[in-house]
Amino acid sequence: MAGSELQRFLRSYQTGQIVQNFPDARLGEMKNTVVRVGLFGLTGSGKSSFVNTVVKCVEGKDEELAIVQSSGAEGTVVLDEFALGGGGPDKKPGFKLLDTRGFDVLGDDARKEMLAILNGDIRSGQVIDRARGNRFNAL
Repeated sequence: MAGSELQRFLRSYQTGQIVQNFPDARLGEMKNTVVRVGLFGLTGSGKSSFVNTVVKCVEGKDEELAIVQSSGAEGTVVLDEFALGGGGPDKKPGFKLLDTRGFDVLGDDARKEMLAILNGDIRSGQVIDRARGNRFNAL
């Protein structure tokens, strides 16, 4: 797929529209589902920059929606969710990117936090407060 063709495809993508490569999938079975892609990594590894690049490529917007920290300090402390694609009659996004707080150390606490994000226990707009024993506070 050429760049502009891929961009058009992603702008209009809706979950479940591709079933030919999945023999068990039935057309329409995922109609009300939105794919959530969580970005996890070490602090400063480029998660927010990746979000901004995808937004520019898919949506054609020349603005940085995700906050990027360039001073070496931690940038993202709030779980941010960016809806992309969609464009169908119900205007639901095709997929969402989750920009998460970076980790200094990957271990059991990091694994628990990642699972909490993926399971929806931590939602968009909540502060991930590790100093308070991984309590998750709404802003």
